[in-house]
Amino acid sequence: MQHSENTILPSLEQLEMLRLFTEQLVKPNDEEWAEFTSCMYLKHIPKKGFFLRAGEVCTSVGFITRGAMRFYHEKDGNEYSGNFSFENNFVTDYDSFLTRKPSLYSFSALEPTDIIVFHYDDVQSLYNRSKLWERFGRLIAEHIFIEVQRRKNSLVFDSPEKQYLSLIKDRPKILERIPQHMIATYLGITPVHLSRIRRKVAGK
Repeated sequence: MQHSENTILPSLEQLEMLRLFTEQLVKPNDEEWAEFTSCMYLKHIPKKGFFLRAGEVCTSVGFITRGAMRFYHEKDGNEYSGNFSFENNFVTDYDSFLTRKPSLYSFSALEPTDIIVFHYDDVQSLYNRSKLWERFGRLIAEHIFIEVQRRKNSLVFDSPEKQYLSLIKDRPKILERIPQHMIATYLGITPVHLSRIRRKVAGK
């Protein structure tokens, strides 16, 4: 990717966040890391701004260094939350990214959010040139698949109360930073039902 004069590049601190995450999966040397970071740029998304809108083809993968994102779909005039992502998380519609078909989901910032962005063409080029980065991409894809499958299984087999207890244990950031009505749609229940569950859990 050729950076234009107006392109914002990630700071050293932001790149260090990404490197620490990356090294949990692969161990690039300095030359491999420099090649990886050469095709990145930084995108600032204001609160209520979009990383991707439904109907658009997802052309990028993003790594969040600050903020919170929600992906959701709309049906009959209502919004239904699919998931939430925070710092040190990747964000993308992987299906749309791979198939080049329009996304069914929108990805919106719930807080001012900074994302390190990789474009589709740059990612594919890097995979073709480097076995290490091809392996990194595969591991990220496997991670995304596992998370999606866990989410599907939870919706099918777990009660809303059990899902809420899992959030308390495994994903407290959602409870701390996400509005209650969005959490309710994430759990597939009404805000009133969520309030009942919260009172019940608090009373235990």
